[in-house]
Amino acid sequence: MASVCQNGNVYPKIEEHLLEYEVEEFISAPIGHVDGYIQEGEVKFAKVSKYIGTCLSYQEGNSLASYTLDNNKESNKIIEFASSCLKHLKAKNNIFHLELFFADEPIFLEVGMRIGGGEIPWVMRDVFKVNLFDIWMRILLKKENIVSEENTQNTVAGFLMIPLPKDKKLIEVQFNDDGIQEIYSSKIMSAENIHCFSGENEKMLASFRYKSNNLESLIAAIQKTFENFRPIYAMNESIYEKTSPYINS
Repeated sequence: MASVCQNGNVYPKIEEHLLEYEVEEFISAPIGHVDGYIQEGEVKFAKVSKYIGTCLSYQEGNSLASYTLDNNKESNKIIEFASSCLKHLKAKNNIFHLELFFADEPIFLEVGMRIGGGEIPWVMRDVFKVNLFDIWMRILLKKENIVSEENTQNTVAGFLMIPLPKDKKLIEVQFNDDGIQEIYSSKIMSAENIHCFSGENEKMLASFRYKSNNLESLIAAIQKTFENFRPIYAMNESIYEKTSPYINS
């Protein structure tokens, strides 16, 4: 089933499919996530992140970003909360992607015993040297003494995903990354390769990965990327009006 947030514009979109949705309490607080793995009931690795935007908003065509928190009392408190949630759910050996609200006290939202989506696993691998795919396989194979290779330096990381509009034809993308040193990897769609990526689950027009030794500079880099990113679309012409050259008719 799907969930929706409190939004006056949502109900008209779903009223004909109400059985596919569930109603939950609306909580006005930032949303974040904790990603890591648990072995024999103990959290061995976990990183706390905050979203900029929401997954629902991303599905509606808005950008989604996330950044890890510094290793401090706040993040330690969140990790302890996540550990408590996993313990009560009797999780023992698995990968996890837990989402929560950052209120005065953390509030549980949901947890999936899986690797987080989007750019999450790649940022964990690239910046913190923790390959969650490899660790997941080792857990399934019941390997003992799994050692993660987290970078112990006070490094922060994040990502930005810009969705592909469903009803516009891309002409070109204008982007100036001058001065955004925090970007270490990017993928930007062009009019020439758009059909190669339009079938992907995330349907991203562009994605960026970041790392820094300063949280404020990393957040500013994400904001600057968004401000400098300018896609140009054709007027009144859908991206799907022409058949993809990669589909045999």
